[in-house]
Amino acid sequence: MSKKLAIITTHPIQYYAPVFQLLAKSIDLKVFYTWGESSLKKFDQGFKKQVEWDLPLLYGYEYEFLKNTAEDKGTHHFNGIVNPDLILKVSDFKPDAILIYGWAWKSHLQAFRFFKGKIPIYFRGDSTLFNNRMGLKSVVKNLFLKWVYSKVNFAFYVGRANKNYFKKYGFKESQLIFAPHAIDNERFAENRTQEANALRSNLGIAEEDTLILFAGKFEKVKNPELLLNAFIGMTKESEIMKKLEDRRPKTKDQSIKFKVQSQNSQVIKTSTLVDQTVSPLGDVRRTGIHLLFVGNGELEESLKLKSSLAISGDGLAEKEVESSKLKEVESLAEDKAQGLGVSGEALVDEGLKVKGKRFEEYITQDKHPNLISHISHLITKNVHFMDFQNQLQMPVVYQACDLFCLPSLSETWGLAVNEAMASGKAVLISDKVGCGIDLVTNGKNGYIFESENESDLQSKLITMCANKDLLRNMGKASLAKIASWSFDNQVTAIKTELDKI
Repeated sequence: MSKKLAIITTHPIQYYAPVFQLLAKSIDLKVFYTWGESSLKKFDQGFKKQVEWDLPLLYGYEYEFLKNTAEDKGTHHFNGIVNPDLILKVSDFKPDAILIYGWAWKSHLQAFRFFKGKIPIYFRGDSTLFNNRMGLKSVVKNLFLKWVYSKVNFAFYVGRANKNYFKKYGFKESQLIFAPHAIDNERFAENRTQEANALRSNLGIAEEDTLILFAGKFEKVKNPELLLNAFIGMTKESEIMKKLEDRRPKTKDQSIKFKVQSQNSQVIKTSTLVDQTVSPLGDVRRTGIHLLFVGNGELEESLKLKSSLAISGDGLAEKEVESSKLKEVESLAEDKAQGLGVSGEALVDEGLKVKGKRFEEYITQDKHPNLISHISHLITKNVHFMDFQNQLQMPVVYQACDLFCLPSLSETWGLAVNEAMASGKAVLISDKVGCGIDLVTNGKNGYIFESENESDLQSKLITMCANKDLLRNMGKASLAKIASWSFDNQVTAIKTELDKI
Protein backbone atom coordinates (compact mmCIF):
# COMPACT_ATOMS: atom_id res chain seq x y z
CA MET A 1 0.00 0.00 0.00
CA SER A 2 1.50 3.34 -1.07
CA LYS A 3 2.11 6.10 1.44
CA LYS A 4 -0.13 9.17 1.48
CA LEU A 5 1.38 12.63 1.32
CA ALA A 6 -0.55 15.89 1.64
CA ILE A 7 1.13 18.98 0.22
CA ILE A 8 0.13 22.46 1.34
CA THR A 9 1.23 25.24 -0.97
CA THR A 10 -0.20 28.53 -2.16
CA HIS A 11 -0.69 28.17 -5.93
CA PRO A 12 0.45 26.20 -9.00
CA ILE A 13 4.07 26.99 -9.89
CA GLN A 14 5.96 25.81 -12.95
CA TYR A 15 8.87 24.59 -10.82
CA TYR A 16 6.71 22.55 -8.43
CA ALA A 17 4.00 20.98 -10.61
CA PRO A 18 6.41 18.59 -12.37
CA VAL A 19 7.56 17.35 -8.94
CA PHE A 20 3.96 16.68 -7.93
CA GLN A 21 3.36 14.84 -11.19
CA LEU A 22 6.36 12.57 -10.60
CA LEU A 23 5.45 11.93 -6.95
CA ALA A 24 1.90 10.97 -7.89
CA LYS A 25 3.21 8.10 -10.01
CA SER A 26 4.40 6.19 -6.94
CA ILE A 27 2.57 7.57 -3.89
CA ASP A 28 -0.96 8.66 -2.98
CA LEU A 29 -0.64 12.44 -3.28
CA LYS A 30 -3.00 15.35 -2.84
CA VAL A 31 -2.04 19.00 -3.17
CA PHE A 32 -4.01 21.67 -1.33
CA TYR A 33 -3.72 25.11 -2.95
CA THR A 34 -4.42 27.72 -0.29
CA TRP A 35 -4.58 30.89 -2.39
CA GLY A 36 -7.71 29.60 -4.12
CA GLU A 37 -8.72 29.42 -7.75
CA SER A 38 -8.22 33.14 -8.21
CA SER A 39 -4.47 32.46 -8.20
CA LEU A 40 -4.77 31.10 -11.74
CA LYS A 41 -5.43 34.61 -13.05
CA LYS A 42 -3.29 36.59 -10.68
CA PHE A 43 -1.63 39.90 -11.50
CA ASP A 44 2.10 39.46 -11.13
CA GLN A 45 3.44 42.49 -9.28
CA GLY A 46 7.00 41.82 -10.43
CA PHE A 47 6.17 41.61 -14.14
CA LYS A 48 3.42 44.26 -13.78
CA LYS A 49 1.04 42.14 -15.82
CA GLN A 50 -1.25 39.14 -15.58
CA VAL A 51 0.71 35.94 -16.10
CA GLU A 52 -0.76 32.63 -17.18
CA TRP A 53 1.83 29.89 -17.67
CA ASP A 54 1.68 27.95 -20.93
CA LEU A 55 2.65 24.67 -19.27
CA PRO A 56 0.01 22.28 -17.90
CA LEU A 57 0.35 22.73 -14.13
CA LEU A 58 -2.79 20.90 -13.01
CA TYR A 59 -2.63 17.45 -14.52
CA GLY A 60 -1.19 14.13 -13.37
CA TYR A 61 -1.94 14.55 -9.65
CA GLU A 62 -4.89 15.15 -7.32
CA TYR A 63 -5.37 18.69 -6.10
CA GLU A 64 -7.94 21.00 -4.54
CA PHE A 65 -8.26 24.76 -4.46
CA LEU A 66 -9.32 25.72 -0.96
CA LYS A 67 -11.67 28.56 -0.18
CA ASN A 68 -9.65 31.64 0.72
CA THR A 69 -11.66 34.15 2.74
CA ALA A 70 -8.96 36.82 2.95
CA GLU A 71 -10.11 40.29 1.93
CA ASP A 72 -6.85 40.98 0.10
CA LYS A 73 -5.92 37.57 -1.30
CA GLY A 74 -2.32 36.77 -2.14
CA THR A 75 1.12 35.83 -0.91
CA HIS A 76 2.28 39.42 -0.40
CA HIS A 77 1.15 39.55 3.24
CA PHE A 78 0.48 37.27 6.20
CA ASN A 79 -3.32 37.63 6.13
CA GLY A 80 -3.56 37.01 2.38
CA ILE A 81 -4.06 33.26 2.87
CA VAL A 82 -6.99 32.41 5.16
CA ASN A 83 -8.59 28.98 4.74
CA PRO A 84 -11.26 28.11 7.33
CA ASP A 85 -11.48 24.50 6.15
CA LEU A 86 -7.78 23.71 5.63
CA ILE A 87 -7.40 21.59 8.76
CA LEU A 88 -10.60 19.64 8.03
CA LYS A 89 -9.73 19.02 4.37
CA VAL A 90 -6.22 17.78 5.14
CA SER A 91 -7.44 15.63 8.05
CA ASP A 92 -10.08 13.99 5.84
CA PHE A 93 -7.36 12.94 3.42
CA LYS A 94 -5.66 11.01 6.27
CA PRO A 95 -2.08 11.53 5.11
CA ASP A 96 0.96 9.72 6.51
CA ALA A 97 2.87 13.01 6.33
CA ILE A 98 2.38 16.64 5.35
CA LEU A 99 4.77 18.70 3.24
CA ILE A 100 4.31 22.45 3.68
CA TYR A 101 5.82 25.01 1.29
CA GLY A 102 6.40 28.28 3.15
CA TRP A 103 5.28 29.37 6.62
CA ALA A 104 4.60 33.11 6.25
CA TRP A 105 0.81 32.97 5.86
CA LYS A 106 -1.90 32.61 8.45
CA SER A 107 -3.31 29.26 7.32
CA HIS A 108 0.11 27.66 6.81
CA LEU A 109 1.16 28.61 10.33
CA GLN A 110 -2.11 27.18 11.67
CA ALA A 111 -1.35 23.90 9.95
CA PHE A 112 2.06 23.75 11.65
CA ARG A 113 0.48 24.29 15.04
CA PHE A 114 -2.44 21.90 14.60
CA PHE A 115 -0.62 18.92 13.09
CA LYS A 116 2.51 19.08 15.27
CA GLY A 117 2.86 15.76 17.09
CA LYS A 118 -0.07 14.23 15.19
CA ILE A 119 1.43 13.72 11.72
CA PRO A 120 5.07 14.11 10.56
CA ILE A 121 5.54 17.57 9.10
CA TYR A 122 8.02 18.20 6.30
CA PHE A 123 9.01 21.69 5.22
CA ARG A 124 10.29 23.12 1.95
CA GLY A 125 11.73 26.61 1.58
CA ASP A 126 14.79 28.24 0.02
CA SER A 127 15.61 31.12 2.38
CA THR A 128 19.24 32.07 3.06
CA LEU A 129 21.19 34.18 5.52
CA PHE A 130 22.15 36.71 2.85
CA ASN A 131 21.42 40.29 3.85
CA ASN A 132 20.71 39.29 7.47
CA ARG A 133 20.95 42.29 9.77
CA MET A 134 21.99 42.60 13.39
CA GLY A 135 20.00 44.32 16.12
CA LEU A 136 16.77 43.88 18.05
CA LYS A 137 14.78 42.82 14.97
CA SER A 138 17.31 40.08 14.31
CA VAL A 139 16.94 38.78 17.88
CA VAL A 140 13.15 38.73 17.58
CA LYS A 141 13.36 37.03 14.18
CA ASN A 142 15.72 34.41 15.56
CA LEU A 143 13.36 33.53 18.42
CA PHE A 144 10.28 33.50 16.18
CA LEU A 145 11.77 31.29 13.46
CA LYS A 146 13.10 28.82 16.00
CA TRP A 147 9.54 28.60 17.39
CA VAL A 148 8.09 28.05 13.89
CA TYR A 149 10.61 25.40 12.89
CA SER A 150 10.30 23.58 16.21
CA LYS A 151 7.03 22.27 14.79
CA VAL A 152 8.76 20.67 11.78
CA ASN A 153 10.16 17.14 11.77
CA PHE A 154 12.32 17.43 8.66
CA ALA A 155 13.28 20.14 6.15
CA PHE A 156 14.19 19.48 2.52
CA TYR A 157 16.94 22.00 1.83
CA VAL A 158 17.63 23.21 -1.72
CA GLY A 159 21.36 23.93 -1.45
CA ARG A 160 24.17 24.85 0.94
CA ALA A 161 23.12 28.45 1.64
CA ASN A 162 19.62 27.22 2.48
CA LYS A 163 21.05 24.49 4.73
CA ASN A 164 23.05 27.10 6.67
CA TYR A 165 19.84 29.06 7.17
CA PHE A 166 17.98 26.05 8.58
CA LYS A 167 20.83 25.21 10.93
CA LYS A 168 20.91 28.76 12.29
CA TYR A 169 17.23 28.58 13.17
CA GLY A 170 17.26 25.37 15.10
CA PHE A 171 17.41 22.37 12.79
CA LYS A 172 19.79 19.56 13.63
CA GLU A 173 21.90 17.93 10.94
CA SER A 174 19.76 14.78 11.21
CA GLN A 175 16.64 16.81 10.35
CA LEU A 176 18.01 18.19 7.10
CA ILE A 177 17.57 16.31 3.83
CA PHE A 178 19.03 17.48 0.53
CA ALA A 179 16.43 17.76 -2.24
CA PRO A 180 18.02 19.85 -5.01
CA HIS A 181 16.31 22.93 -6.39
CA ALA A 182 15.51 21.99 -9.95
CA ILE A 183 13.92 22.86 -13.26
CA ASP A 184 13.02 20.70 -16.26
CA ASN A 185 16.58 20.10 -17.46
CA GLU A 186 15.51 18.04 -20.45
CA ARG A 187 13.14 20.68 -21.78
CA PHE A 188 15.80 23.40 -21.62
CA ALA A 189 18.47 21.15 -23.10
CA GLU A 190 16.31 20.13 -26.07
CA ASN A 191 17.88 21.37 -29.28
CA ARG A 192 16.15 24.61 -30.35
CA THR A 193 19.10 25.91 -32.35
CA GLN A 194 17.13 26.81 -35.46
CA GLU A 195 14.69 28.96 -33.48
CA ALA A 196 17.50 30.49 -31.42
CA ASN A 197 19.38 31.48 -34.58
CA ALA A 198 16.20 33.01 -35.99
CA LEU A 199 15.79 35.06 -32.81
CA ARG A 200 19.36 36.36 -33.07
CA SER A 201 18.84 37.19 -36.72
CA ASN A 202 15.65 39.10 -35.97
CA LEU A 203 17.55 41.17 -33.42
CA GLY A 204 20.36 41.86 -35.88
CA ILE A 205 22.90 39.76 -33.99
CA ALA A 206 25.44 37.91 -36.11
CA GLU A 207 26.56 34.38 -35.40
CA GLU A 208 30.05 35.57 -34.40
CA ASP A 209 28.66 38.25 -32.05
CA THR A 210 28.34 37.76 -28.29
CA LEU A 211 24.92 38.10 -26.65
CA ILE A 212 24.55 38.77 -22.92
CA LEU A 213 21.12 37.90 -21.51
CA PHE A 214 19.12 39.15 -18.56
CA ALA A 215 15.77 37.38 -18.18
CA GLY A 216 13.36 38.06 -15.35
CA LYS A 217 11.42 40.78 -13.60
CA PHE A 218 12.64 44.33 -14.17
CA GLU A 219 12.65 45.25 -10.49
CA LYS A 220 15.16 46.80 -8.11
CA VAL A 221 16.04 43.59 -6.28
CA LYS A 222 17.06 41.98 -9.60
CA ASN A 223 19.30 45.01 -10.29
CA PRO A 224 19.18 45.00 -14.11
CA GLU A 225 20.31 48.64 -14.12
CA LEU A 226 23.73 47.61 -12.78
CA LEU A 227 24.16 45.30 -15.75
CA LEU A 228 23.17 48.03 -18.18
CA ASN A 229 25.60 50.49 -16.57
CA ALA A 230 28.43 47.94 -16.69
CA PHE A 231 27.64 47.17 -20.31
CA ILE A 232 27.70 50.86 -21.23
CA GLY A 233 31.00 51.29 -19.42
CA MET A 234 32.47 48.21 -21.06
CA THR A 235 31.83 49.44 -24.57
CA LYS A 236 31.94 53.23 -24.22
CA GLU A 237 35.36 53.56 -25.90
CA SER A 238 34.12 51.93 -29.12
CA GLU A 239 34.00 53.58 -32.49
CA ILE A 240 31.23 55.67 -34.06
CA MET A 241 28.40 53.35 -35.20
CA LYS A 242 25.39 54.89 -36.93
CA LYS A 243 25.12 57.36 -39.73
CA LEU A 244 23.16 60.55 -39.18
CA GLU A 245 19.91 60.44 -41.09
CA ASP A 246 19.38 64.08 -41.94
CA ARG A 247 21.77 66.40 -40.03
CA ARG A 248 25.23 64.93 -40.46
CA PRO A 249 28.20 67.30 -40.96
CA LYS A 250 29.40 68.02 -44.45
CA THR A 251 33.11 68.03 -43.60
CA LYS A 252 35.29 65.70 -41.57
CA ASP A 253 36.58 68.39 -39.21
CA GLN A 254 33.13 69.20 -37.84
CA SER A 255 32.46 67.59 -34.47
CA ILE A 256 29.67 67.04 -32.02
CA LYS A 257 30.57 67.38 -28.39
CA PHE A 258 28.51 65.68 -25.75
CA LYS A 259 28.77 66.35 -22.04
CA VAL A 260 27.64 63.77 -19.50
CA GLN A 261 28.85 62.26 -16.26
CA SER A 262 28.92 58.48 -16.24
CA GLN A 263 28.18 56.22 -13.27
CA ASN A 264 31.81 56.11 -12.15
CA SER A 265 32.31 59.87 -12.66
CA GLN A 266 34.74 59.37 -15.51
CA VAL A 267 34.45 61.72 -18.47
CA ILE A 268 34.13 60.29 -21.94
CA LYS A 269 36.30 61.97 -24.57
CA THR A 270 34.91 64.25 -27.26
CA SER A 271 34.22 62.25 -30.40
CA THR A 272 34.76 63.60 -33.91
CA LEU A 273 31.74 62.98 -36.05
CA VAL A 274 32.67 61.60 -39.46
CA ASP A 275 29.41 61.06 -41.27
CA GLN A 276 28.14 58.94 -38.35
CA THR A 277 26.43 59.18 -34.96
CA VAL A 278 28.12 58.93 -31.57
CA SER A 279 27.15 56.18 -29.09
CA PRO A 280 29.02 55.12 -25.95
CA LEU A 281 27.65 51.60 -26.34
CA GLY A 282 30.10 50.95 -29.09
CA ASP A 283 30.23 49.77 -32.65
CA VAL A 284 28.68 46.32 -32.73
CA ARG A 285 30.36 45.72 -36.07
CA ARG A 286 33.69 45.91 -34.25
CA THR A 287 33.01 44.68 -30.73
CA GLY A 288 30.15 42.30 -31.62
CA ILE A 289 28.67 42.51 -28.11
CA HIS A 290 24.94 42.80 -27.46
CA LEU A 291 22.77 42.95 -24.37
CA LEU A 292 19.22 41.54 -24.31
CA PHE A 293 16.68 42.25 -21.57
CA VAL A 294 13.74 39.82 -21.54
CA GLY A 295 10.82 40.52 -19.24
CA ASN A 296 8.75 43.38 -17.87
CA GLY A 297 8.43 45.30 -14.63
CA GLU A 298 8.67 48.61 -12.83
CA LEU A 299 12.13 49.46 -14.23
CA GLU A 300 11.25 48.78 -17.85
CA GLU A 301 10.72 52.40 -18.79
CA SER A 302 13.87 53.66 -17.09
CA LEU A 303 16.02 50.91 -18.63
CA LYS A 304 14.78 51.73 -22.11
CA LEU A 305 15.34 55.42 -21.54
CA LYS A 306 18.81 54.97 -20.14
CA SER A 307 19.88 52.79 -23.06
CA SER A 308 18.37 55.11 -25.66
CA LEU A 309 19.70 58.33 -24.14
CA ALA A 310 23.23 57.03 -23.65
CA ILE A 311 25.48 59.81 -24.95
CA SER A 312 29.14 60.65 -24.44
CA GLY A 313 30.98 63.88 -23.82
CA ASP A 314 34.07 65.80 -22.84
CA GLY A 315 32.95 67.87 -19.86
CA LEU A 316 30.58 68.28 -16.94
CA ALA A 317 29.15 71.70 -17.75
CA GLU A 318 25.65 72.63 -16.64
CA LYS A 319 23.25 74.75 -18.62
CA GLU A 320 19.69 75.91 -18.21
CA VAL A 321 17.18 75.06 -20.88
CA GLU A 322 15.25 78.06 -22.04
CA SER A 323 11.57 77.75 -21.23
CA SER A 324 10.82 78.84 -24.80
CA LYS A 325 12.24 75.50 -25.91
CA LEU A 326 9.80 73.56 -23.73
CA LYS A 327 7.19 72.83 -26.38
CA GLU A 328 9.82 71.71 -28.86
CA VAL A 329 11.44 69.43 -26.28
CA GLU A 330 8.13 67.86 -25.28
CA SER A 331 7.12 67.34 -28.90
CA LEU A 332 10.42 65.66 -29.76
CA ALA A 333 10.19 63.56 -26.62
CA GLU A 334 6.75 62.34 -27.59
CA ASP A 335 7.98 61.36 -31.06
CA LYS A 336 10.88 59.41 -29.60
CA ALA A 337 8.76 57.87 -26.88
CA GLN A 338 6.37 56.31 -29.40
CA GLY A 339 9.21 54.24 -30.76
CA LEU A 340 10.24 53.12 -27.27
CA GLY A 341 6.81 52.27 -25.92
CA VAL A 342 7.12 54.78 -23.06
CA SER A 343 5.62 58.16 -22.22
CA GLY A 344 7.00 61.44 -23.52
CA GLU A 345 6.67 62.90 -20.05
CA ALA A 346 8.94 60.20 -18.66
CA LEU A 347 11.43 60.86 -21.44
CA VAL A 348 11.57 64.53 -20.56
CA ASP A 349 11.98 63.68 -16.87
CA GLU A 350 14.79 61.23 -17.61
CA GLY A 351 17.04 63.22 -19.89
CA LEU A 352 15.68 66.65 -20.72
CA LYS A 353 15.22 68.65 -17.51
CA VAL A 354 13.37 71.79 -18.54
CA LYS A 355 11.30 74.62 -17.05
CA GLY A 356 14.31 76.31 -15.48
CA LYS A 357 16.02 73.08 -14.46
CA ARG A 358 19.36 72.03 -15.93
CA PHE A 359 19.95 69.18 -18.33
CA GLU A 360 21.07 66.11 -16.39
CA GLU A 361 22.74 65.08 -19.61
CA TYR A 362 23.69 68.32 -21.41
CA ILE A 363 24.59 68.33 -25.04
CA THR A 364 26.32 71.13 -26.96
CA GLN A 365 26.89 71.24 -30.67
CA ASP A 366 29.20 73.66 -32.45
CA LYS A 367 27.40 74.00 -35.75
CA HIS A 368 23.78 73.03 -35.10
CA PRO A 369 21.79 75.20 -32.68
CA ASN A 370 18.78 72.89 -32.84
CA LEU A 371 20.71 70.25 -30.91
CA ILE A 372 17.77 68.61 -29.13
CA SER A 373 16.49 67.06 -32.35
CA HIS A 374 19.58 64.85 -32.47
CA ILE A 375 18.38 62.95 -29.41
CA SER A 376 15.74 61.17 -31.47
CA HIS A 377 18.53 59.62 -33.56
CA LEU A 378 20.69 58.46 -30.68
CA ILE A 379 19.06 55.08 -30.22
CA THR A 380 21.45 52.31 -29.39
CA LYS A 381 21.47 49.29 -31.63
CA ASN A 382 23.10 46.73 -29.38
CA VAL A 383 20.77 46.88 -26.39
CA HIS A 384 17.58 44.95 -27.04
CA PHE A 385 14.30 44.43 -25.19
CA MET A 386 11.72 41.67 -25.39
CA ASP A 387 8.52 41.38 -23.39
CA PHE A 388 7.90 38.57 -20.91
CA GLN A 389 8.32 35.21 -22.63
CA ASN A 390 6.41 32.20 -21.38
CA GLN A 391 7.97 28.90 -20.37
CA LEU A 392 7.73 27.12 -23.72
CA GLN A 393 9.66 29.93 -25.42
CA MET A 394 12.31 30.46 -22.74
CA PRO A 395 14.61 27.59 -23.89
CA VAL A 396 14.88 29.40 -27.24
CA VAL A 397 15.81 32.66 -25.49
CA TYR A 398 18.51 31.02 -23.38
CA GLN A 399 19.92 29.09 -26.33
CA ALA A 400 20.13 32.30 -28.33
CA CYS A 401 22.49 33.90 -25.82
CA ASP A 402 26.17 33.24 -25.09
CA LEU A 403 26.20 34.40 -21.49
CA PHE A 404 23.46 34.72 -18.85
CA CYS A 405 23.80 37.35 -16.13
CA LEU A 406 21.84 37.63 -12.87
CA PRO A 407 23.05 40.71 -10.92
CA SER A 408 20.49 40.50 -8.08
CA LEU A 409 20.81 42.36 -4.79
CA SER A 410 19.12 39.42 -3.08
CA GLU A 411 18.06 36.08 -4.53
CA THR A 412 17.24 33.09 -2.33
CA TRP A 413 18.23 30.75 -5.16
CA GLY A 414 17.82 31.93 -8.76
CA LEU A 415 16.23 29.14 -10.80
CA ALA A 416 16.91 31.15 -13.95
CA VAL A 417 20.54 30.12 -13.43
CA ASN A 418 19.48 26.46 -13.54
CA GLU A 419 17.63 27.18 -16.78
CA ALA A 420 20.61 28.90 -18.38
CA MET A 421 22.95 26.09 -17.34
CA ALA A 422 20.57 23.41 -18.63
CA SER A 423 20.60 25.35 -21.91
CA GLY A 424 24.38 24.96 -21.97
CA LYS A 425 25.35 28.55 -21.20
CA ALA A 426 28.03 30.33 -19.19
CA VAL A 427 26.66 32.24 -16.19
CA LEU A 428 27.69 35.42 -14.37
CA ILE A 429 25.92 36.12 -11.06
CA SER A 430 26.25 38.32 -7.99
CA ASP A 431 27.40 36.89 -4.67
CA LYS A 432 23.89 37.51 -3.30
CA VAL A 433 22.40 34.81 -5.53
CA GLY A 434 21.78 31.76 -3.36
CA CYS A 435 22.67 29.10 -5.92
CA GLY A 436 26.16 30.48 -6.48
CA ILE A 437 28.08 28.37 -3.98
CA ASP A 438 26.49 25.21 -5.40
CA LEU A 439 26.30 25.84 -9.12
CA VAL A 440 28.98 28.33 -10.18
CA THR A 441 32.71 27.64 -10.13
CA ASN A 442 34.77 30.72 -10.97
CA GLY A 443 36.63 30.28 -14.22
CA LYS A 444 34.99 26.93 -15.02
CA ASN A 445 31.34 27.51 -15.90
CA GLY A 446 31.15 31.23 -15.12
CA TYR A 447 31.99 33.80 -12.48
CA ILE A 448 30.55 35.30 -9.31
CA PHE A 449 30.99 39.06 -8.85
CA GLU A 450 30.58 41.25 -5.79
CA SER A 451 26.99 42.49 -5.54
CA GLU A 452 26.52 46.17 -6.42
CA ASN A 453 30.15 46.43 -7.58
CA GLU A 454 29.85 47.75 -11.12
CA SER A 455 33.61 47.67 -11.67
CA ASP A 456 33.83 43.98 -10.70
CA LEU A 457 30.87 43.11 -12.92
CA GLN A 458 32.34 45.05 -15.83
CA SER A 459 35.73 43.40 -15.41
CA LYS A 460 34.22 39.92 -15.49
CA LEU A 461 32.04 40.80 -18.47
CA ILE A 462 35.15 41.88 -20.36
CA THR A 463 36.98 38.67 -19.42
CA MET A 464 34.11 36.46 -20.51
CA CYS A 465 33.13 38.33 -23.68
CA ALA A 466 36.70 38.46 -24.96
CA ASN A 467 36.65 34.83 -26.05
CA LYS A 468 33.66 32.95 -27.45
CA ASP A 469 35.52 29.65 -27.17
CA LEU A 470 35.81 30.30 -23.44
CA LEU A 471 32.06 30.89 -23.25
CA ARG A 472 31.35 27.68 -25.18
CA ASN A 473 33.54 25.63 -22.85
CA MET A 474 31.90 27.24 -19.83
CA GLY A 475 28.52 26.36 -21.30
CA LYS A 476 29.53 22.71 -21.62
CA ALA A 477 30.67 22.75 -17.99
CA SER A 478 27.34 24.26 -16.95
CA LEU A 479 25.42 21.52 -18.72
CA ALA A 480 27.44 18.81 -16.99
CA LYS A 481 27.15 20.49 -13.59
CA ILE A 482 23.38 20.93 -13.65
CA ALA A 483 22.59 17.32 -14.62
CA SER A 484 22.27 16.08 -11.02
CA TRP A 485 20.11 19.05 -10.00
CA SER A 486 17.00 17.39 -11.32
CA PHE A 487 13.33 16.80 -10.54
CA ASP A 488 14.07 13.08 -10.32
CA ASN A 489 16.62 13.55 -7.54
CA GLN A 490 14.31 15.92 -5.67
CA VAL A 491 11.46 13.40 -5.85
CA THR A 492 13.76 10.56 -4.74
CA ALA A 493 14.71 12.52 -1.61
CA ILE A 494 11.07 13.07 -0.65
CA LYS A 495 10.03 9.48 -1.35
CA THR A 496 13.00 8.06 0.57
CA GLU A 497 12.00 9.98 3.68
CA LEU A 498 8.32 9.12 3.31
CA ASP A 499 9.16 5.42 3.03
CA LYS A 500 10.75 5.54 6.50
CA ILE A 501 7.37 6.16 8.16
